[in-house]
Amino acid sequence: MPARLRRALPAGLLGPLLLVTGCSVGFPPTLGPTGIDGLAVPTPSPDPTSYAVGVDHPFLPLAPGARWELSDAAAGARLVVEVGGTREVAGIAATELIVTRAVPTTLDGAPARPVTAWLAEDDAGHVWLLAGEGDGRSWETGADGAEAGLLLSADPRRGDGYALWAEDGEPAATVRVGATDGSLAVPWGVADRTVELALDTDLARPGDELAVVLGEGVGPVAVADLVADDDLVLVERG
Repeated sequence: MPARLRRALPAGLLGPLLLVTGCSVGFPPTLGPTGIDGLAVPTPSPDPTSYAVGVDHPFLPLAPGARWELSDAAAGARLVVEVGGTREVAGIAATELIVTRAVPTTLDGAPARPVTAWLAEDDAGHVWLLAGEGDGRSWETGADGAEAGLLLSADPRRGDGYALWAEDGEPAATVRVGATDGSLAVPWGVADRTVELALDTDLARPGDELAVVLGEGVGPVAVADLVADDDLVLVERG
């Protein structure tokens, strides 16, 4: 990943939850909602009738069986992202996304353990995180105070910040939207439009920070792990 990404998404960007509002004065008149306008994030009880089956967001097309492999050759690090099956979460058909990180060696010699997210896209095109499992913990919307959060709005807007999911009314992880008009090389050419997301994946453990770049029509094209100091870029998509 180019150094530009680290400059664009410094560690300080992944701070506490931000509430973003907008206003308009005079002409032209206010346009329709973009970003997170009008959304209640997080939400403890999403309406199952407002969700479609599957996730086909332009920046996160999760076709069944899709697979992305990202690599940092210098560090010997590899990240595999795979679309699994579906299961019902809070009455909604959620799509399984499995993320497995592999390194040449581990401290205990154990195989890499995947992190799994269950995602769903509402009728307006927003992608929500309904459940998660990994790093020794799991949660599910509606159970034990867990609330669904937002991963990606239908029309990502730079500067938006919101809860990725919440627990007992407090954000447990957050997302901040960075640049939405970039481009990045991919194995077959160039992803002409990209969106940068800064994820603070666990507010209870400061430092669990990722910078993720999604390419339109492609999905994940780069990931910077600000803790492990890895810059992973897409090397294969299947």
